[in-house]
Amino acid sequence: MKFVTVAVLMSLLWILFDQLNRLRTANDGCCRDNSCGQRQWDSMLWKITLALSIIITLFMVYKIYQLLMSNETTAKMFRRNPAKAVAVEAREMVFG
Repeated sequence: MKFVTVAVLMSLLWILFDQLNRLRTANDGCCRDNSCGQRQWDSMLWKITLALSIIITLFMVYKIYQLLMSNETTAKMFRRNPAKAVAVEAREMVFG
């Protein structure tokens, strides 16, 4: 997977997990009876999202570690200027 794709996917999964976590812990407003997020489906989705978020985060950390320890030109550029390297990769991903 490309670095940018992993970063976007990781961010989206953590945002989804945050929203599910807020639903699960809501206790005012429409959830005064504490029934929000208590169904089996909500609990299962919360656990799956948490697991995928952690796995993809670890994958991204490994990808960064791999870039930093590699001797390729991409890795050298990433070590010099990480923001520029990610921008170049994003441009290549969009425009081929």
